[in-house]
Amino acid sequence: MRLLLIIAAETILASAITFVLYGWDKRLARLNGQNPNSHSRISEQTLLNMSLIGGWPGGLIGSRVFRHKTVKQSYRASFYGVVALHVGAVAALLYWNFAGGSIEDIRELLLE
Repeated sequence: MRLLLIIAAETILASAITFVLYGWDKRLARLNGQNPNSHSRISEQTLLNMSLIGGWPGGLIGSRVFRHKTVKQSYRASFYGVVALHVGAVAALLYWNFAGGSIEDIRELLLE
């Protein structure tokens, strides 16, 4: 149960940050439309990395609310690939945990 709470809290925090990043990048895109190259944009890789660590719900909502990154098909494909990776990793982690594994077992596996 503790692991589930940790995952939920991390997802909420990462989603909030990712949502804000989508809004900020949309704002910068509009400013650059008025004055090209005047503001540095948030990279697609940063948005995808935030989605991978659990911010994909915020990214999904942010893309709809701000109408940002909705047309570029290569980005959308990468985004949904990242969502699949994250959901798969969380499912495997929860399965491991509920099957009797522990976080300490995972740490040992990763540190070996």
